[in-house]
Amino acid sequence: MIRKIISGGQTGADRAGLDFAIETGLEHGGYVPSGRKAEDGRIDELYNLVELSTSSYPARTRRHRGKASPCCGLVVMVSCPAKPIDRLI
Repeated sequence: MIRKIISGGQTGADRAGLDFAIETGLEHGGYVPSGRKAEDGRIDELYNLVELSTSSYPARTRRHRGKASPCCGLVVMVSCPAKPIDRLI
């Protein structure tokens, strides 16, 4: 059972996890670099993330170690003209 989504707020799966938590009412959190830095700009305040005093991505990653099970399953549905294809990534 998922009790909390812990994320660094980066683009892609990190944000998707946070968005899922918000939409479903799950608790969420994690750490972000100083300035809420991400590849695409500033991470929105909507996400309940703690800003570190450093802008280092590795520092953010170190803070997350041991906070959660690093397990994530993604299911991708690809539509093809002939038939749908399901893949587990």
